[in-house]
Amino acid sequence: MTNDAKQRVKSQFSKNAESYFTSESHANGQDLPLLVEWLQPRSEWTALDVATGGGHVAKTLSPYVRHVFSTDLTKEMLANTAKHFNQDSPNIWYVIADAESLPFLDHTFEIVTCRIAPHHYSSARWQGC
Repeated sequence: MTNDAKQRVKSQFSKNAESYFTSESHANGQDLPLLVEWLQPRSEWTALDVATGGGHVAKTLSPYVRHVFSTDLTKEMLANTAKHFNQDSPNIWYVIADAESLPFLDHTFEIVTCRIAPHHYSSARWQGC
């Protein structure tokens, strides 16, 4: 994705951060409890949720793992998500990050998720996710 495209994404999503948080399909998707069932997270694990949006995956995983790093390209999206989850989920850390160039070392996470956003990325490493 070009820098211009990323700026457009930031602009669009920063204006709609609350809508993604309150979206019924994002907040209450049937896939959220399945993630826990499939991943079988452990209390000593650290998870990464890429393009967290409203943070629903991070919130779902947070009771089961030590830490969740919740990343998004859009600062306002992360700030809105943190506003809703900070008190109940103190083990979620919010990081402004580009999904196509994540600022983490290899082998940092036992779980990496990207629930709804892969269709936004042009990078070959995201194709087929």
